Formats: sequence, structure tokens, C-alpha cells
Amino acid sequence: MRPAEAVLIEGVPVGRMSDLPPEAAGLHALVRYWKKTSPSALARWQRENAGRYLPQELPFRLAWEHGLWATTGPGTMEQLKSLLRSGTPVLVVTQRNALLPDTRRYELVIGYDDGDGSVLVVGEGRDPYRVESYGDFERKWRVAQNRMTVLRPPEFDRLPLGAPELFDRARFHEAAGAYDAAVADYRAAADAGLGQSVLYVKLGNTLRSKGEVEDAEAAYRKAIALDPGNGQAFNNLAYILAERSKDLEEAAALARQAMVLDPANARVLDTLGFVLYRQERYREAADVLERARGRARSYPPEVQAEIAFRLVRAHLRNGDIHLAREVFRDARRMVPADRVPDDLRELLK
Repeated sequence: MRPAEAVLIEGVPVGRMSDLPPEAAGLHALVRYWKKTSPSALARWQRENAGRYLPQELPFRLAWEHGLWATTGPGTMEQLKSLLRSGTPVLVVTQRNALLPDTRRYELVIGYDDGDGSVLVVGEGRDPYRVESYGDFERKWRVAQNRMTVLRPPEFDRLPLGAPELFDRARFHEAAGAYDAAVADYRAAADAGLGQSVLYVKLGNTLRSKGEVEDAEAAYRKAIALDPGNGQAFNNLAYILAERSKDLEEAAALARQAMVLDPANARVLDTLGFVLYRQERYREAADVLERARGRARSYPPEVQAEIAFRLVRAHLRNGDIHLAREVFRDARRMVPADRVPDDLRELLK
């Protein structure tokens, strides 16, 4: 019979800053466990970025910007114990009553004891440490679909990674510009059975960033084959064909299909405008790019400027110098002078 096992992770910061939502406080504690980051710096990051990303994307962005990678999803008790044994604290979502959302909590699990069948949880309140039986903990964890979030440094290798974790680490590497590592992890995730269309879109994007455009094209085609409803795959394949002025008729058809699948996306309209520009259909390109520019008002300034600069080129090709200068002035306010494309620098004078 195997002896009872007990694990305790020391050094996990406790205490909650009153101006942070509970989930953010837990994530900040994980960042501080792995990195020497001050609470005030994390609170400032939260204030500056909370409205910039979707809530489900925020843990990843927080981790990436502090040199960590994140994975989130449903887990099991055995997975939880395995993570704790490796020295990895885990942020879990619990809920005591499925009908009462206000009983939902974000709690850090930092230890367990098989001897008395309990977990050690860090929560809120004056005395944040709490010992809970396996039964009580698993019941309230199950109500919240066994959700858990883990942050780790990229060099951490104490546990083998499954396909979803490889995918999440690949996203971290891609965001950090470590494209070779990202491609390796995306391919490892695919080999491990994660045959999702979105994986091949991400792989294609990373290969394109590496300059391996033929392989990127193949990845986008694989993504479409796996999911003909993936508008991003159609859009990205159309764009990469247009970049090389390759099969522009196919590129136009792909871009229009992307519009059918994702009609509200300004980037999809931008791609169609780019394809039309490459086809030397400058008047149509300007009309489409003007629509894309209108739909991109809520996008980050650098994205709005990219679309606007493309519209400037279309206006210039049409001989509409006044319109080109007007759009250029608007775009110029969004980015510094060194971000103006070389072919448009004459308009700075």
C-alpha cells in the first residue's frame, strides 16, 4: 500500500487588493509567485489593459507580458495533485450553489494531504488559509465545471504537456516572437491529437512570420479542410495569396467567402480591398477599404492606420490626391512618423 502523500507549496502571495476583481487578484498572486513583480505594477497593468482584451483572453495577456505562459480549462483532481507535486499553484473556480452566481469564488490551491483527504486553499478574508475535505472541495469545483488556470515560465519542464497545453505554450512563444519554438509546439500539439482548425491557422500565421509562406499556405488550406466555416482561415489564405500576387481570382473568392462567414470583421473587408488593389481594380478597392476603415473605429490605432494607409494607396492610384492626403492625415495621428510606410513618406512633406 502506498503511503499517504502530502504536498505544500510555500511562498505563494496571499491577500487581496480591494480595487481588484477576485479573478485578477488570484492571477496576480500567480504572477508574483513566479516573478518578482510588485502588486502596484500588476494593478497598473490591470487598469491599463482590462478594457483592451476580452475577459477570457486577459489571463493569457497578463501572463505573456510577464514572461509566463498560461493554460486554462477543465481539470481533474489527479491533474490538480500532479501540478501541486511539481510546485505549481493552481487557480480554481468554485461555486457552492449552481443557482446562486454570487457563491462563485476564485481560489488558489497550494497543497493537499491524502492522509486526511484535504486540500489547502487560499481565499479571501482576514484568515485566507482554509483546509477543505476532498468531498467538499470537489463538489463546489464541479459546479464551476472544474475550471482551473495555471501559469508557468517557459523553461519549467517538470511535467509532460498534453496537446492543449502545448497549444497554449505555442501561443506564448508566438506572442514573444520565438517563432521556431512556437512552430515546434503547434506541430507537437497536432501530433498529440489536437487536430483543430484554429491550430492550423495559428501555425500558418507563425510560419508566415518566419517567411515560410508555402508552408503557411498549406497550413491555412488544412485549416479550411478541417472547418469550412473558419472565416479567419479563408481570410488569411486570401491575404497570403494576394501578398505574392498568386492566384488572385482564387484570393478574391476566398476573401468574399470570409466576408460571408465573418461579415462584421473589418480585417476581412481590408483583405478583400487588398486583393482588389492587387488586381488593379483600384476604384473597387477604395470603396471596400473605406468600409473597412469605418468598421475599424474601435480597433487598436495601429490596425486602423494599416487599413488607412492601404486606402491612401488606392486613392493615389485613382488620382484622388485630395482624398489620399485627407486619409493620410487621419492615419498619421495614430502612429509615430517612423511607422509610416516608406512608399508614402512623400506625403509627410
